[in-house]
Amino acid sequence: MNNTVDDFYSSSQGDLPPAGTLLRIDDYRGPHPEELTVKRILFSSTYSTGEPTIASGFVALPTSYLASGSTSPLPLVLWEHGTNGLESMCALSAGPAALDPQAFPAVDGIVEKQWAIVAPDFMSHTQPNRSPYLVGEGQAQFALDAVRAARSLNAALELAHSEGATQEINFTRETVVWGHSQGGNAALWTSQFAASYAPEIHIAGTAALSPAALPLELGLHLTSESASAAVGIVVSYVLGSYSAAYPDVDPNDHVAHNALPIYGGFKSRCTNGAAAGSILTALALQQQSNDVFHNFGADTSLGKHLARNEPTGPFPSPLFIGWGSKDEVIASSLQNQYVEKLCASGTTSLTVHEYPERTHMDVLHADSDLPADLISWTDARFSGAPSEPDSSACN
Repeated sequence: MNNTVDDFYSSSQGDLPPAGTLLRIDDYRGPHPEELTVKRILFSSTYSTGEPTIASGFVALPTSYLASGSTSPLPLVLWEHGTNGLESMCALSAGPAALDPQAFPAVDGIVEKQWAIVAPDFMSHTQPNRSPYLVGEGQAQFALDAVRAARSLNAALELAHSEGATQEINFTRETVVWGHSQGGNAALWTSQFAASYAPEIHIAGTAALSPAALPLELGLHLTSESASAAVGIVVSYVLGSYSAAYPDVDPNDHVAHNALPIYGGFKSRCTNGAAAGSILTALALQQQSNDVFHNFGADTSLGKHLARNEPTGPFPSPLFIGWGSKDEVIASSLQNQYVEKLCASGTTSLTVHEYPERTHMDVLHADSDLPADLISWTDARFSGAPSEPDSSACN
């Protein structure tokens, strides 16, 4: 599903202001809870290669907060979404699914708690077809700059409060990061990279949900003989992203010659968070993925870059790792392997949940236990409560 990208996302490349500068703001045009006022934003950022770029996303604020004229600080959740594509037209803020409850967990809990949301699209609007998909620092830079842009809303956003008065919007110092799938990898990278890239942003906790935390192992699994060709779209995104970010990665080294048109078609597609699971099964190739993609070994340039994009910490604040036991995209065994690595590295403020019978997407759904656990854990982070180590996580 491709979104409609209008003039809001266009801008001359020229000299850009410092990363994190809010450039433009407008109403989000997709469906969303009436309790949230949602704005799409355009802001300056830094692409994976270090080039200045323009990125986009959205901000959601409690409608009742705006109506009340309150100036009390709002807790801010940084949401890093799952797989949706590489091109500008795939930006979630340009389509109807940015706040789809099938892909965004605990929206009702956020509304009830009166928290704000900021979410990057992970799209470059000056370097076409360049999304930092599973490129750790690139994802973190877009996310942290989205937070910077949100925190400057007062300088750009005029919300009528009464008789021409302007609403003053304040946020708490603490930001809690949530991310799912690709966004789980991004969330972990955001946590470990914030101190060096945006030291003014205080990460109070990071929740990685079904995270693609082991990119090399995931790539090997998805291109193995046992992996279904239905995951070809994900592998195509990885190759497209990494060949744009790293000059020594050539898709021709990893795609069978007769499958290059398939790779190109998949790479240019958009998904949306709610549709990702169905697309991964419905857009199956007519051959096994190991007949299309190959040579993902650890000794290749691609393999080495995938390994470097594993988030290893250190993490300055508590972590929440949660996934479904029946995840058909990122195997539960990979999540357990990552948790073992965290434990071996000395990570202690760690909460781990494996949700029985839940898949990659439905672990997020309202009838899963994850949303309630996530809200409770996040509430504790915003309240400053100490994080008690999960005694079962590192046994």
